[in-house]
Amino acid sequence: MSATLDFPHRVDALRGDVQWASTSVAQLRAATFLDGRETFWSGSRVEALAERPAPEAQSPGMIFHVGFCGSTLLARLLDRSGSVLVLKEPQALADLASQAPQLGEARLAEVLGWAMPHLAAAAPAGEACVIKPSNWINGLAPALAGGGHVRRAIFLTMAPRAYLRAVFRGGRDRLAHCLRLAELLAHSVAGGGELVRAAIARADDPLDRSALLVVLLHRFQLDLFDRAETRLADGCALRIDHAELAADPLEATRRAAAVLDLPGEPTADFDAARHSKDMAQVSSADAEESANREIEHHHGARFDMALAWFESRITAAASR
Repeated sequence: MSATLDFPHRVDALRGDVQWASTSVAQLRAATFLDGRETFWSGSRVEALAERPAPEAQSPGMIFHVGFCGSTLLARLLDRSGSVLVLKEPQALADLASQAPQLGEARLAEVLGWAMPHLAAAAPAGEACVIKPSNWINGLAPALAGGGHVRRAIFLTMAPRAYLRAVFRGGRDRLAHCLRLAELLAHSVAGGGELVRAAIARADDPLDRSALLVVLLHRFQLDLFDRAETRLADGCALRIDHAELAADPLEATRRAAAVLDLPGEPTADFDAARHSKDMAQVSSADAEESANREIEHHHGARFDMALAWFESRITAAASR
């Protein structure tokens, strides 16, 4: 039976509190999401952040991603008991991303310097730690890389139209998440607020407006990845497109493991035919392609409009 450990589940840096979850490495490894959607703890308690200084821990590898692009699959393929522990979407980082606009740069850097070692310390001795956060935290990517909290990272991306399809395929909840995230990340990107306001003014139809904002969200995330990548040393960052991961999951995983400097050699132990977020389901490329065709049938013209609008904005900005 795995030993119990304290894991920083929720962090309120504005109040200076942390909720510690009593859990185990086995429970952390098994959870698809460490954001509260699954109960991975046996108990919890709240303490002041200052009560536990940051421990000595190696900088974790990171899998930054735009969302809905195979990051959970990559996380499962990288995770290997005895070698690598991958923490999937810890809520503590999402909390800090939401609080970042109110914290200011200095306080944010201080709290990240506390949180990242505590997260990485969950890995047993001899195991590397990798964090696959929610895309909600992408506004923190430059600060994580620039502050030395992350030294190696994978940036998992997706082509703009494929991203539109993936978001719309997820329905109302996924769209709502993306619209909220676009608003949050606009604070972290030069001219982001102006672009969001222009997108809202461009369309009256709610779905047209959603498509415009999803295109902006995609661009915001890539811009943040660009900034983060420039702050990492040569050879310590890698871009992987969703299409590459889908075409050859094992090869993409091997490339990622090499850049993250992980021990051992990734293998095909994980059944990629299973849905990475729900192992009871079978993942079908044919079913996904059929869903994409249906989405294009209903929303293709809307996607054309949104992509053309964004291209016109970029062209106009470049000519100024």
